[in-house]
Amino acid sequence: MNAAQQRRLTPVLAGVVVLLGILLLVLLGGVGRGTRWAPPRTLPALPSADRADLPQATPLQQFSVVWDKPLFNPDRKPVAHASEGGSNLGDLELTGIIITPSLRMALLH
Repeated sequence: MNAAQQRRLTPVLAGVVVLLGILLLVLLGGVGRGTRWAPPRTLPALPSADRADLPQATPLQQFSVVWDKPLFNPDRKPVAHASEGGSNLGDLELTGIIITPSLRMALLH
């Protein structure tokens, strides 16, 4: 860019700066701060709460198989929980577990 182009560009950039300054002052003055709410809509009436329209609840005894045989275990047997005392591993801490079809490994630190 030569000097002649810079001289032509300077008034344009100055005008942009002036316009942005005016916009900043207008926004700082509070234009656009007001909140205008639309009037509330009328809501349709709620349906009647007649219990005859509701389906009958399924008895809980029907789900006892799910409680006895967990869904997310491959053998569908309940998980054996450790005793309350736990086991003493000294200063070892479980840091990871690797499970593959041919390998089952616990990483201790």
